[in-house]
Amino acid sequence: MAGLLNFVSNDQLVEREQAEIKEKEEKTRQKYNALGLSLANKYDEWKRAKEPIELRWLDALRAFNSQYDADTKKVLDAAPERSKVYVGLTRTKVMAAYSRLIDLLFQSSDSFWGIDSTPSPEMPEQELKALKHIAIQQVAQSGEQLTPDAVEEYYNRLVEFARDEFKDLAKEAAKEMEKEIKDILVEGEAEKHLKSSILEACITGSGCVKGATVNVLSDSVWSQTEGQWSLDVREKVTADVESVSVFDIVPDPFATSMDDMEGLFRRHVLNRSQFRALAKNGFSEQEILASLVDYEHGNHTLSDSETARRNIAGMSNESSSNRFEVLEYWGTVDGRDLRLAGVQVENEQVEYQANVWICGNHVLKARLNPLVPERIPYNIFPYERVPHQFWGIGVPEMMKDSQTTMNAGVRIFVDNAAVSSGPMGEINVDMIPDGMRLEDFMTAKPWKLYPRSGGAPEAPMIRWNQPSANGQAINHIIEMFRRFADEETSLPSYTHGETGQGLNKTASGMSMLMGAANVAIKSVVKNFDDYLTKPLIQSLFDFCMKWSDNEEAKSGDIKVMARGSTALISKELQSQRLMQFTQMTVNPVDMQLTDRKFLLKSIAESLDINADKALLSDEQIQNAAARSQLNPSSEGEQPALGSPEQVPAQST
Repeated sequence: MAGLLNFVSNDQLVEREQAEIKEKEEKTRQKYNALGLSLANKYDEWKRAKEPIELRWLDALRAFNSQYDADTKKVLDAAPERSKVYVGLTRTKVMAAYSRLIDLLFQSSDSFWGIDSTPSPEMPEQELKALKHIAIQQVAQSGEQLTPDAVEEYYNRLVEFARDEFKDLAKEAAKEMEKEIKDILVEGEAEKHLKSSILEACITGSGCVKGATVNVLSDSVWSQTEGQWSLDVREKVTADVESVSVFDIVPDPFATSMDDMEGLFRRHVLNRSQFRALAKNGFSEQEILASLVDYEHGNHTLSDSETARRNIAGMSNESSSNRFEVLEYWGTVDGRDLRLAGVQVENEQVEYQANVWICGNHVLKARLNPLVPERIPYNIFPYERVPHQFWGIGVPEMMKDSQTTMNAGVRIFVDNAAVSSGPMGEINVDMIPDGMRLEDFMTAKPWKLYPRSGGAPEAPMIRWNQPSANGQAINHIIEMFRRFADEETSLPSYTHGETGQGLNKTASGMSMLMGAANVAIKSVVKNFDDYLTKPLIQSLFDFCMKWSDNEEAKSGDIKVMARGSTALISKELQSQRLMQFTQMTVNPVDMQLTDRKFLLKSIAESLDINADKALLSDEQIQNAAARSQLNPSSEGEQPALGSPEQVPAQST
């Protein structure tokens, strides 16, 4: 009936209001997570573009672990009587390259990076203005005519004097900054992370290190208050340096370097406890709870490359992981998407550098890039660069054809040796006596009989044939491709223990060979300098400039120096040259013309040996000389240091 009012109870009103609130929240969440959906689609697209690269890396991992790929294994399994040997030369070459790089980069007496003052430090504009004002005052007080030339001359003298002071200030600042960065590297166990990434670079051709993002370390310390001991938790802001597998990195597929990269994803696989703990680190607790509801057993599924890696490592793939896949994105994001995700931006028509974390379509965290200056905090470095490619090439891929050919050659060598180890016989089945079976002859060991029928009556019942042994020819092929592997990897066998007859085993000869091998490895170290060391240390430098309390470290004109490929390899070559010179001058004539102690001290320092402990002091040498003069006829007395009696006889 028209005109009647529709009465609604209080409970119905509450239900209606709650439904409207839920609908509003759902719409807000959909807008909020629109960014998550967009980034998830972008990740899938970039991940597909990276799949051919990962197939190459999987081949390299198999070669490092001396395992055949699935196709080769299938062929070998079809012939169970044939050899399946795998020559593990790839692992030897990889570990030789890795050990060489570690020896060069991580030396006890020197560092592969440094902080140095600039040769001509720039003075602050405010300081220059103050000097100009002082110059005007001094010229005016001197009684001279106040001309621009007079002021300029006095000003230049003041600047030159002040510049010398700034140089000294910059040197002290460089020392302090170097201490700050070293402290961060030691606390964060950076050496362990760097070594892990370098090994992966030797295998796959590329490595990745994250640094330096802000990390809050919690440290538990026992302290005593009023006679009572208690465990206090102290927090400290420090920089985070972390090794990241290149399999977990998905960059912009169109980028050829870090400089022209739109963005980069990193894939995290977290268990339920780790996923919940994200809420304590500034992530959205609401979206974390929503993800736990939507993905009751986790949203992580094994990718093809992940399954292959687990197979290579001998791990099971049968059970479900019950883990969560979280994607960390660094790169450009549209301002409108950021605003919908709750990020305050000035103009939604502009793209911003941002950091976004997602799980499925859920945005767990969204913020503008907090780093100063803005950058992607992942440093991807190549073992050897390939023109027009983002990813590098590693040792296994360099020697892939040689390794494959050597494997085939060694299998044939072993099969031929087995076949030719004894004669093979054929038996005429028409001549087998009654009461005997063919099987009685076929089970003859160790030689095998092949049945035949027919033939002339005078032919023997059993005839033996000796297969030819082709081991020598096959061995030549194997040796040839082993030498090819040396050339392809620039890692000659003598650098990792080979002692062939053709080697020059004299000290000077081996020194020349090792020096030649250093030329190739120097290019690898230079790649590490340019793509790992300098950007990583620069990020730590920027972190210290923003967060460090050491004002002295910030007060000079200083810069980051990567010196792995220059100072370290030059140092090794210098030690070789010093030893050559020392050996050349070991004779009575040259001994009188050289400072042996200086040479020995220089050699010890180049070999990371404490020269002060290894060599006698001047006082000890003088005491020894005095004793020898007081007892010139004493039997068993050692001759004076540096005397001709100590010089070994020269061989002709």
